[in-house]
Amino acid sequence: MRPSGLYETMLLKVVPYGVKGFLFYQGESDAGHAELYDKLLSGLIHNWRSLWHNDNLPFHFVQLTSYCADGKADGESWPLLRESQAIVNERVPHTGMAVTLDCGERDDIHPRDKRTVGQRLALTALEHVYGRELTSSGPVYRELHIEGGRIVLHFDHTDGGLALPVGNDRLIGFQIAAEVGDFLTAEASIVGNTVQVWHPEITKPAKARYAWANYTEANLVNGLGLPAGTFLTDRARE
Repeated sequence: MRPSGLYETMLLKVVPYGVKGFLFYQGESDAGHAELYDKLLSGLIHNWRSLWHNDNLPFHFVQLTSYCADGKADGESWPLLRESQAIVNERVPHTGMAVTLDCGERDDIHPRDKRTVGQRLALTALEHVYGRELTSSGPVYRELHIEGGRIVLHFDHTDGGLALPVGNDRLIGFQIAAEVGDFLTAEASIVGNTVQVWHPEITKPAKARYAWANYTEANLVNGLGLPAGTFLTDRARE
């Protein structure tokens, strides 16, 4: 909380040294202004790269995990922040994002499972920086179509097919809504490389969202066991 404490007395001290890239885990304290976070993080990435005179320095970061922020498990501040992080990963070149929804602690802002976080960051670096032939991402929402009274969600990075984690027998974490109206918790099932979601009270669904809560046990993974991150279908995508 010291002005310039991180930047002037820490970051600038290492600028003369060579780096291969950056691994970054932050965002909890910015959840209150998630609508600005994609701009703030993009600006930070640009600034750090300019300090090292390399616009292509890899910048890989951790998407916020699950946590009952402000005592509100169903709150929206953390999913909004996760969505801002996903925007940065989509739009800023040479970035990578490790999804850690399944590593969180409901009542502890500092998750105990550090190993999984490190492993997933390592996967992003191995694939995108060191060129290994592997997959570092879980399912990523691509598009939807409406089929009867159901929304059918299509994904990229479905290596090994869509799946549930070992020990899980029911897909959870999805909500749907009509063009006008509230989101309701949806029934969901995996059909091939798609997920179908529906609710008996919504006959004309128009949009869906996933893991849209501060704390969530949403459980969609691909065949490699890598989890999908928070998303909403009605966000404009470039």
